[in-house]
Amino acid sequence: MATEQKMLATNSVSGKTGRQALRLDIAGPNLLLTGTFEQWVPLVMEGLREERSVQLLVDVTSSSANAAQAANTNGELFAFEAKAIKRAQPNGHRVKGILTYGIHQAEAEVFLQAPAAHSPFALLSFDLPNSDFEPLWKALGKRADAQAAFGGTEVRSQGWLRPPTVAAA
Repeated sequence: MATEQKMLATNSVSGKTGRQALRLDIAGPNLLLTGTFEQWVPLVMEGLREERSVQLLVDVTSSSANAAQAANTNGELFAFEAKAIKRAQPNGHRVKGILTYGIHQAEAEVFLQAPAAHSPFALLSFDLPNSDFEPLWKALGKRADAQAAFGGTEVRSQGWLRPPTVAAA
């Protein structure tokens, strides 16, 4: 229970407390990452007021049908909808689209990395578009602080398949 409380963050839009999900809609010929993801952690946050970059680790097995109804979330922190996808390297894609936070929308470019081997994680790197996204920067910072207080950036996937334990006869 104490662990759960450390991971809580305040929804900057609604003012409610709880974990928030990310909604991603990225679909292309060789890439599909779409859904509302409950488990994620900011790995890197850097920059000054007008030039801020964020890197998030997202558990792609933590998808839920609807963030507002998800048991572990307090709605949606932000959404990203892809408009154009270009492979940038064997395991990376440059994705241009629309970043939405509350009532604010802006064009953004996300660099999405996913290992070639089967993995439950994706890495998203992007710059925050403008000062309208200052509350999002603060919310991501709170999440990073909570994660650090919790004991680091370790994230375990929710839906990773494991072999069953068979009892000895």
